[in-house]
Amino acid sequence: MIMRTQDPRIIAEGGLHILLALYMIAFCYCIPVQNMTDEIANVSVSAYFSNWQNHSKKTKDIIIVILAAQKKFEITAGGIVPLNMQTMMAACKSMVSYCMFLRTVDEVAD
Repeated sequence: MIMRTQDPRIIAEGGLHILLALYMIAFCYCIPVQNMTDEIANVSVSAYFSNWQNHSKKTKDIIIVILAAQKKFEITAGGIVPLNMQTMMAACKSMVSYCMFLRTVDEVAD
C-alpha cells in the first residue's frame, strides 16, 4: 500500500500520477470552460457600452443579444456538476482531505 511504504520512488510515482490527473482535468476541461463562461458574461456589458442608443434597426438585434447574454451559462459534467475553477478547487480540496483522513486512519490502525 502506498500509505505504508517508505520507498521514495513509489511515493513519488503515486504523487506524480495524481498531479498529472489533476492537471489534465484542469487544463483540458475546467480552465477553457471558465474562460468561455467569463467571456459570455462580458457580452452583455460590451453590447450595452457599444453606443446602441444611436443605432436604428440594428438596435433590436443588439437588445436581443443583451437579453440572451444575461442568461446564466454553465457547462456541466454529466448534467450534475458544473465545470469551472470553483468545482476544480473543491475537488482538489476534497481529495487532499480524504488522503489526510486515510493517512490518519492508517496511523491509528498501527
